[in-house]
Amino acid sequence: MQEIALEQPRSVSSRTFSVADGSSVTNWRVAKSAYYNSSFTLPTKIRGLWTRQLPRSSDDEEHSWEIVARGYDKFYEVDEVSWLSWDSIYHNTVGPHYVTIKSNGSLVLISALTPQKLLVTSKNSVGRNASRLVSHSMKAEEWLETHLNAVGKSPRELAFLLWRQNWSLVCELCDDSFEEHVLEVPVESSGLHLHGINKRQVVFCTECPDVVHAFALEWGFFPTPYETFDDMLSVNAYISDLTSPGKWKGPPIEGFVVRTKVAPVANTPDARSLEHPVPRIPLPAGQPLFVKIKFSEPYLLYRALREITKCVLQKRPVTHFVTMANGLFHGPLPVTRAYAGWITKRIHEDRSSFKGIALGHGIHATRNLFFQWSRTEAGQEALHDEELRWRTEVYSPLPPVANQHWIIVFVGPPGCGKTALSVALAHLFGFKHVQYDKIKAKRKKTVKANFLGMMKMWSAKQVTVLADASSSLRKHRRDIRDAATSTHPVAKVMAFHWALRAVSTDVMSRTLSRRVGLSEDDARKTVDRFVLLHEPLRDAEVDAAVALDYDASLEASLALAIRAVCDRLQLSLPDATEIWEALEIARDPSNHVVKHGSSHETTVPHPTYYALVPQGNLLIAIECYVLTNNPPTSFTTVLERARQNDGSDPLLFRRPHITLVHEAQLHAQDSHALWRLCSAVDTPIRCQVTVKRLIYDDRLIVAPIETLQGDGDTANDFIRHIASSIVQRLHIVVARCRADIQPVEAHALLDAWRGGTSAVKTVFFTQEVTTIARLRGIAGSSNAQKSPCT
Repeated sequence: MQEIALEQPRSVSSRTFSVADGSSVTNWRVAKSAYYNSSFTLPTKIRGLWTRQLPRSSDDEEHSWEIVARGYDKFYEVDEVSWLSWDSIYHNTVGPHYVTIKSNGSLVLISALTPQKLLVTSKNSVGRNASRLVSHSMKAEEWLETHLNAVGKSPRELAFLLWRQNWSLVCELCDDSFEEHVLEVPVESSGLHLHGINKRQVVFCTECPDVVHAFALEWGFFPTPYETFDDMLSVNAYISDLTSPGKWKGPPIEGFVVRTKVAPVANTPDARSLEHPVPRIPLPAGQPLFVKIKFSEPYLLYRALREITKCVLQKRPVTHFVTMANGLFHGPLPVTRAYAGWITKRIHEDRSSFKGIALGHGIHATRNLFFQWSRTEAGQEALHDEELRWRTEVYSPLPPVANQHWIIVFVGPPGCGKTALSVALAHLFGFKHVQYDKIKAKRKKTVKANFLGMMKMWSAKQVTVLADASSSLRKHRRDIRDAATSTHPVAKVMAFHWALRAVSTDVMSRTLSRRVGLSEDDARKTVDRFVLLHEPLRDAEVDAAVALDYDASLEASLALAIRAVCDRLQLSLPDATEIWEALEIARDPSNHVVKHGSSHETTVPHPTYYALVPQGNLLIAIECYVLTNNPPTSFTTVLERARQNDGSDPLLFRRPHITLVHEAQLHAQDSHALWRLCSAVDTPIRCQVTVKRLIYDDRLIVAPIETLQGDGDTANDFIRHIASSIVQRLHIVVARCRADIQPVEAHALLDAWRGGTSAVKTVFFTQEVTTIARLRGIAGSSNAQKSPCT
C-alpha cells in the first residue's frame, strides 16, 4: 500500500494519527474508482484499514506493519460489477446464507491497541477533527462506555478479549442527536449497532451472524437482526416477496446485506451443463462474500432529496438523476422535481434555517416539511404538473410557422448512439449533419466557435441541421439555439434525449467500451464524468423532445426518431428499403468518427456481428457443380442474373460468412446470450462446417449449414452453448439477383424451405462440401465488404 501511495497518490493515500497511549496508527484511504479499475491491482480491498509500524530489532531490518483495525472488504450491489449477477451468486456460493439489515449510520471500528487499551475509530479518522467539537470516534467512545456500563463490563475487559481473539468489531453509530443520516433513528435505538466481527488480517475472515448476535447481547451493543437460508433461491424469493418494500420488522431500513461464502470449484456446476455460462466470482473458495441490496423507497428517494438540498445550498446545478437500487438511474422523478422547486424557494426565503444541513442537522425536519406541503392544494398541484411532465415522452411543438426550420440536438451519455442516429437521419431526409468531433482545431474554444458558426450558416440557409454533440449541459443547448435563431428567428429546436431511468453506470461503461473502442477503465471514467456534470433536459428548453432508451436497438431508436421527425416537419415516411439502407450506412463505422483515447492511439472498431468465416472458397465448389452437372435452368437463371449484377463474382460477399448473431438481434434472450459468449472468447475458435445442398427461389441462393462441429475441445464447448434454435437457422447467402434484396430475407427462404413450400427448390452437390471456419467479430453492415476486426 505504501508503494502504491507513493506512485499513485490519487488512488491510495494514508494519514497518521497519534492515539492516547502515545503510539501512532495509520489510516489508508482508497479512491472509489480504484475498486472498479480492472487494470489497477490493490494488495487488499479493505475499507476502513488501520495499521501501525512495528519497531525494528536492528537498523538493517526492514520496517514491518500490523493491522490494528479493519472493516469489511469492498462489496457491491447485484449487477454493479460484471461478475456479480444473481446467476453467478446462485452457482458460485455455498450456504448457509444470511440476510442482515444494512444499518443507516456511520461506520465505527473497535479494536485493541494493547491487552488493556481500546482503539475506537471511524472509517478514516480517530480523535478530534477540525470540523466538529465532537468527532465520530469520540461520540462512539461515549456510547461504548454507556453500553458496557449497562451490562457491567469495562473497556479493559473488552480490550483483553479482542486482543486474545485478534478481533476488530464493526459497528454503526446511529444517533440523530449527533448526526442525522437518510433515515430517522428512534431515540430508543440510538447507539452502536454491532454487525460484524473481523479477524485482524489481510485475508477477509468474519464471524457468522450467530456469533455476532450473541456477542452484541453479552457486551451491551444493539444486535443486528438477520435471517438464515439454506439456498440462494430462497434468499431471492424472500427479498422479492416482501410486502412492504423499504421496511423489515419495524421502521424503514436502507436495505439488506446478503452474507455468504464462495463455493469450492468442485461444488459449482460444470459450465457446460448450464444453458448460459456465468462468470466465476474472482475470490478464493471459502472466502466471505457480501452483497448489498438497497431499497429504492424510501431510502434512496430520501437520499436524493438530501443531495438536492445540498446542491441548492452550495449553489451547484441540481441533478435529478438519482442513483437508485442496483446502481440504476431513476430520474427525473416527479417528486424530486417538485422538491427541487420547493427547497429552492425555501432557501431563498430563509437561508439561515438550513445552515445545519452540512453537519447533518435538520435533514429529517426539512423532508417532513416538504411532505406536509405536498399534501396541501399547492403541493398536490405541483406534483400533478410534474407527473404529467414526467410521463410525456414527446412534447407538442409550437404551431407551424411559415419558413420555420429545425435544429435537432442530442442529449445523452457517450455511446448511446447519437452519431449513428444522426447518420441515418441525414441519409433518409437530407439533413445537414454537423459533428462536433469532426471539427479540427488546436483549441477547444475554436472548435466550439466553428461548431456554432456552422449552426448560424445552415440556419441562414433554412437547412435542417443535426447538431451532433453531447449537449449534456443546458448552456450547450442554449448556445446552439441562440446561434440558430441569430440568423433565423423562427428556428425551432427538437431534442432526442436518452432516458437513464433503468441504466446502471456499469452497463453504460461496457456499452461505451464496446461501441467506441475505449478500455473499460477509460469508459467508466467517461461515464462517471457525464453523470457528474449532466443536466437533464427541461421541456421549456426545446419545442419538441423525444425520449429514447439507452439500451434500445438502433432500429427501435430510429423508428421513434422517424415518426417524430415526419410528424413535426410534415415529411413523408420513408419506405422499408430506405430505412434498411439508412441502418446499414449508420452501422458502418467509416461513415462516422470513432473516438480515440489520444490522437496517436489506434482503435479497433467494435463488432457489429459475429460470424464463422470459412477458409475454403465456396464459389469454387458451386462453379464445379455447374460445370460437371446439368443443374436446373431455374437455378442457372438466378445464378447468371446475380453474376451480371455483381460483375464476375456472383457471391454477395467475396468472403462468405455464416452469421451467428447480429447486434440488431440482442433483444432476444438466446441471441443476447450468444453475443456475450462470442465477446468473451479469448482463444481462436475453429469449426468444421458442412454444406451439401443449395436452396433457392427466383431471388436468392442460400446454402443451409448441415453440420457444425468444433475443431478441438474449446470449440466444442463453444458450440454446445449455442441454442439449438440458432444452429438450425445457420446458413450462407450465396447469391442475389438484385442489389435491393437484403441478406435478412434468407431467413424467410429457409423457413419456407423447411415448411415444404414448392416455390423453394433444392439442388445437391455431388459430394458434401466441408471446410474449416473461424469465429470472427466483424465491424460494419453484414451486406458490405468488411474486414474482420477480431
